[in-house]
Amino acid sequence: MYTFTLRAMEEHQLIQDIEVSLSRYSAMLGRLDSENLLEQVGHMIARLTEFLNIQMEIQDEVVNFRLKKIIKEERPYIPQIRQERLGNGHRPNLGQTAQRFLQQRRELLKLLNSLPREYWDRTGFHETEGHITFREFIRRMVDKDQQVLQQLSQLSGPKH
Repeated sequence: MYTFTLRAMEEHQLIQDIEVSLSRYSAMLGRLDSENLLEQVGHMIARLTEFLNIQMEIQDEVVNFRLKKIIKEERPYIPQIRQERLGNGHRPNLGQTAQRFLQQRRELLKLLNSLPREYWDRTGFHETEGHITFREFIRRMVDKDQQVLQQLSQLSGPKH
């Protein structure tokens, strides 16, 4: 019973952490979208767009080919994300990219909030790391968000 309560609290905290990250992403990307980007250096916009597109592809890989796979299957095989395959697709502008990225995050939150508690303990068999729980994938996303938000802040240049 005690373990169940701790895990439920941990899951709730992870969901809250994802919500906080979404708010931070939204504020940062909203600021970028509302500023006059035409006055800023074009290569900065290109770098931001490229960076955000890669983050979006990684997020897509994690949610669609890891988290959803763990939900649908018992201990599925989960391949490592191949960085060299990322960044080769269609490149919409920064505003479109930001909106799609934020929409992905909203969908992830919806999935997490509707997920039965027992699914948090389900595992997938990762190609290089062995068994990893659904919960651990979410924890890693939360940790990665801090790095991504910092990089986005650096790429967006000085604040006005």
